[in-house]
Amino acid sequence: MVESTHTQAGHESARTGDIFGKTISGVERVFLLLSRQWHTNIQIVHRDNPPPRSLDLLALSCLMLSVEWGWCFTDVARDQMDINENISESVRSSPWLDQFPWQLCQASLETTPSGSEAVERLTANFTHHHSSIRCWMLEIGWITRSLLDVSKAIPLLLKNLADTIFEPFLSAGLAAAIFAKKDDVEFYEMAQNFNPHPDDKEQYQERITYIKNNGILCIQSPLLELEIQCWKIISGAAFGQLNHQAGIGQNENKGQIGEKKHGTAKQLDLFEYQATCDKTRTYQLPEWEEWTSPMPDNQENFLSDDPQGKGPPSPGNNSRRPEH
Repeated sequence: MVESTHTQAGHESARTGDIFGKTISGVERVFLLLSRQWHTNIQIVHRDNPPPRSLDLLALSCLMLSVEWGWCFTDVARDQMDINENISESVRSSPWLDQFPWQLCQASLETTPSGSEAVERLTANFTHHHSSIRCWMLEIGWITRSLLDVSKAIPLLLKNLADTIFEPFLSAGLAAAIFAKKDDVEFYEMAQNFNPHPDDKEQYQERITYIKNNGILCIQSPLLELEIQCWKIISGAAFGQLNHQAGIGQNENKGQIGEKKHGTAKQLDLFEYQATCDKTRTYQLPEWEEWTSPMPDNQENFLSDDPQGKGPPSPGNNSRRPEH
């Protein structure tokens, strides 16, 4: 069967990086793939349940791409950020936690993101009274650490080190990452100059001593592992595209990529579609196909359809953030 000229042109346009007449980079293609994946799967989760850890990781991966490479994004990616923020409003009973990564994606594209409302709000919530929400803010803060205002963030993070019970060293790890530009000595000098509440001084000094004895990398290890998991997701999506472009592991009839391994996930075939846009400017992307991807450890069913919204357990934290 001879393919129509219109369809052939659509395929060629996708391969050369044109969507809706715009030339987009490979990084933006990965962003669109992952952000659209999040958009589809967030609608499966019950509106009153917290999303599975896999969706949090997907949102953080998109945020990482935006922070690092957003300068080359077009309006296509910007519109997808808006779409994801808006879908949270319609399908979540308490949407702000799920909207936040997409708001920060938008903020990362501003000329001075550190002064944006989203970054200011993130910084203020580093000391949130609910421990699991606070830890979610700290994880987001790690991904967006280059956007933070050091003078505003450091006092709040050291306050957490002094007076919080749950995961105080995450705050110290983030503080060290955004303050110590040359070596660890800078962090310790800054930490010693901080004056905690008198009731917390002894505990604060004990925790500083623990950090000195074990090293900053030790307390940053959960955050570094988080970043590694995000890079695994990004590289899985990117290499899936590259393999398809090179014709590696394709099924002649269905065009599927390789064999299923590490559980079941879904990938958008960005090289074999003709994108369309409806009247509301919601981009209509093609159907999903099962694919092969290096999934993060303990995430075997990474993006499985989970109507209960429970998802796979996250390492060291089986209860994800609450919806309040």
